[in-house]
Amino acid sequence: MDQDKKSYRKRVTRKRKSKSQSTSQPVRFEEIEAEDGSKKMVEVRRRRRRRSKQPKKEKEKKIKLAKRFLIIGIISLLIIIFSFYFFMITWIGGQGFRNNVSDKVSEIIDQDVSFGEFSLKGLNLRSKGLKIDSVPKELLLMEAKLELLQTRIHPSSFFSSDWSMGNIQSMKGELLFGKDQFDVVTKKFPVNDVYNNIVISKAGLGLNSSPNNFNFTRLSVEECDLKWQNEKGDVSIFGDDVNLIFSPSSSSAFNIDFVGGDLVIPMWPNLKIQSVSGTVKGSQYLINQSKFNLSRNGEVTLNGRISLDQSADYQISSDLRDIDISEILSADWMDKCEGTVDGGINISGKLLGEKEMKADGGFSGSDIQFFRNPILKFLSQSLSEPSLNQIWIENLNFQFSRNLKLIEISNLSGESLPLLKFNQGKIKITRDGYWDGRVGIEIANEVVDRLESDKKGYFKRNNEFSSATVILQGGAKDLELSFEPIIRK
Repeated sequence: MDQDKKSYRKRVTRKRKSKSQSTSQPVRFEEIEAEDGSKKMVEVRRRRRRRSKQPKKEKEKKIKLAKRFLIIGIISLLIIIFSFYFFMITWIGGQGFRNNVSDKVSEIIDQDVSFGEFSLKGLNLRSKGLKIDSVPKELLLMEAKLELLQTRIHPSSFFSSDWSMGNIQSMKGELLFGKDQFDVVTKKFPVNDVYNNIVISKAGLGLNSSPNNFNFTRLSVEECDLKWQNEKGDVSIFGDDVNLIFSPSSSSAFNIDFVGGDLVIPMWPNLKIQSVSGTVKGSQYLINQSKFNLSRNGEVTLNGRISLDQSADYQISSDLRDIDISEILSADWMDKCEGTVDGGINISGKLLGEKEMKADGGFSGSDIQFFRNPILKFLSQSLSEPSLNQIWIENLNFQFSRNLKLIEISNLSGESLPLLKFNQGKIKITRDGYWDGRVGIEIANEVVDRLESDKKGYFKRNNEFSSATVILQGGAKDLELSFEPIIRK
């Protein structure tokens, strides 16, 4: 075959015209020589290149690789977290953490504080105990002991220097108030300073042992004994098994509430605590609301203030309802009278230094029963009237005052008709139980008329009743009674 007859190709590439640009495909034209020697242009569709890799399998490989990295990353992160948690538990349970927390809290509240062993389980932080040796020249609080503390840490606390906690609970506690025997200086309770530096309930529970701030809802001590130490060092309980609740209120105040337990105050009847709500502001504990039980159905409410610094003065007002009258009188008279009275008492005084206590109030009641007491026995025998051994008194009224040395009952009045009336009674009862008093009585004329002439001389006859005065002197068990002679002009 001649070289002139060899075919040759002239390639021209263009895009096929299409109504839609998205469907256009590249083509080429080739000029070929036919058998007859003519040349013509032939359109040849360009073949797509074949891909060497399959994209679906490649994508699956990438996904599997990403999953492997994710699983390995999660496992590594969990290992790091558990390792950190294990290290944290070990550190928290050690003496170093305990000492650091104790030092930090001591620095914050300017007192000597020591914690018991700590432990962390989940988010629950526990401590075996807390002890504060206070400075009594600043506070009435001398010592505080709390046992088995527990709180729940918020997870965000693990990633910041501030700790957020829920309620802090203590199973048992003891607070000792009173006077130091060696060094007492009057100084106001620095509530604002203590609060600004984070108070006791906010301090020392951070996992890093030196946290900046602590946030909590409240501190609750389930069985807390409140004790008082006098100048001689003798200790007595004035709050027995109370539930103490401490909660912050504002930047200058916090709340201290009591629920349950007994309030035991010398020279006063024991009170069953239902609830006491108070606020510490400045150096004062302000009683906002309170409710106590006295005797079977009696209720007592208290309002007032108590100084928490070394001045230790107080002013309390009380309202009493359905109080057993035997609770007001001495113990020797508890089985000699029955009935309930209503009234109120205002009490003020000082707990330290030259102790003072003054109480004034009044009571009233009806259906009061007196029986088997020396006064009625004296009247029954002197007037030869057996019915006076037991009487029911209506419209009983008297004023009540008390200090550290004696009880005084004045303006005593009442009536047990149709036989007896009494008024203008005034009786003093010393702390050792000595009685000294005078009570004006009125006896029905029909009873006085039956008396012998020498006894009639003690009475002054009126319209329906004859009046006389009974003198009381002596101890409760050997009380001597007599009629006061009438000086006739």
